[in-house]
Amino acid sequence: MPEATVLVTIGGIYLVAAASPGPSFVLVSRLSMNGPAEYAVAAAVGTALGTTSWALLAMLGAAALVERFAWVDRLVHVLAAIYLVHLGLRTLRGAVRVVAAGETGPREFSAAWQALRAGWLTSLANPKSLLFWAGIFTTTIPAHAPRELRAAAIATIAILSAVWYSGLALTLRLGPMRAGYQRRRTLLFGVFGTLLVVLGIAVAFVV
Repeated sequence: MPEATVLVTIGGIYLVAAASPGPSFVLVSRLSMNGPAEYAVAAAVGTALGTTSWALLAMLGAAALVERFAWVDRLVHVLAAIYLVHLGLRTLRGAVRVVAAGETGPREFSAAWQALRAGWLTSLANPKSLLFWAGIFTTTIPAHAPRELRAAAIATIAILSAVWYSGLALTLRLGPMRAGYQRRRTLLFGVFGTLLVVLGIAVAFVV
């Protein structure tokens, strides 16, 4: 398979997967509709860093380690679940504050780097990404592919992830969507928080 075709295939598969709502989608969406734009973009960049981290680990063979030692896989899942449930409960508390105090929405972060960290950790809280990338690389990149192709694959993933989630963050800040959010912010924060808690529980118990 030509190198350009390999990169296009990897990028296409990733974009299809990224379009499916998950914890990172929920986090970036929530921040884009509540708070400064730079916080939402920072979370998007953090998400891209997390995605790239999993892809790089898969490229280096970490998936084989997880498959060989079951306790490593279980530990990663438990830590990921704890973080997602924590994030979900934090969001639900914010929804309660909106109702109680009539706030425009809970401000979780006081600096952009905190939103970036949240995006990174939320992306890392999806351990299935390791096996996902391992499977993609195994089927698209030849065993004796040059280092340049492997580096280009990681760079492609990083760029596409950053562009996708940053685009999502900025799109959701457009006038009509922001107006709809302001009318239903309590409901949306409740939905976002519940989704994160459910996703956390799923990560813990679904193999």
